[in-house]
Amino acid sequence: MFKIRSVFFKIPEHNRFNYDPRYYDPEKEDLEKRVRLAKLNRPEEEQEATTEEELLKIRIAQNFKKARTNSRPSISRSLNQSRLRFFIILGILLYLCYWILT
Repeated sequence: MFKIRSVFFKIPEHNRFNYDPRYYDPEKEDLEKRVRLAKLNRPEEEQEATTEEELLKIRIAQNFKKARTNSRPSISRSLNQSRLRFFIILGILLYLCYWILT
């Protein structure tokens, strides 16, 4: 039965692709970039003095700096918008209550 069906209908074969998965690690790339820049900007005797502890301190400081600059404006902006909306609605409701009662 299968052979008869394959004679009348052309069944395509599956495609084979040469796929090599590539992995991207932004943290690793950022670390390598910072190490390269640090080695270029420092004298040769200091280039060998870079330890994992120093790199960790730099990374932690940069992450704190990023978090501080990225979170503050958006939180304060959304909080200000929320407060403004609340006071506008409160003002409208107070005006309506005053108008109804008088």
